[in-house]
Amino acid sequence: MTKTIKATGDGICLFHAEKILDNPGIAHSIPSTPPNGPSHLPVDEEMVSHDSKEKEEGVKVKNSNISPMKSIVTEDQKKLEHLKQIVANATLSYTTYSEGIWFSFFHRHGKTGQIRANNFNEAFSKISDYNEAKETLVQYLNDGRNGNTYPHSFRTMLLFELQGNHEKKKDLQYLSKQFTSALNILASFLDAPLFANKYGK
Repeated sequence: MTKTIKATGDGICLFHAEKILDNPGIAHSIPSTPPNGPSHLPVDEEMVSHDSKEKEEGVKVKNSNISPMKSIVTEDQKKLEHLKQIVANATLSYTTYSEGIWFSFFHRHGKTGQIRANNFNEAFSKISDYNEAKETLVQYLNDGRNGNTYPHSFRTMLLFELQGNHEKKKDLQYLSKQFTSALNILASFLDAPLFANKYGK
């Protein structure tokens, strides 16, 4: 089954005291068992009674080693899904913007940027560990080989989405100029290692 990641507007507040790592709802539905239909065969009532007891005892034995079915979603899983939604949202915003100015002479590398952004989004969506996701996200943003940090570069737009929605949210122009300091705040917030960037900001 293909899993679709919805893009949302929520994010991580980089410039606000409150942490905004909202827990996206993850619903688990359990199909109900249809009732047994009426039997149309004549049967021995005593045999049915004995057989029913054996079945009940067998079910008890089988179920004795099975814990009750529960929908268990850890906090890290919720945060991981939320990060995936943020990356998907940033990718959509970036590709939509890029496609809107495809004719611009100054946007001659736009197609390469879109491919890079989509590849990152696809790879990130397959990560199953929250700590790995945090490190991957921070290191991607920190690697100058992944594009520029102009106001409408993917790295800048991704950092923009990670702020969340609040009154102190910084705009793209600010993040472009203060990219390194903003990234340091993000790395500290996520408690993710930020190694020296050999390739520039």
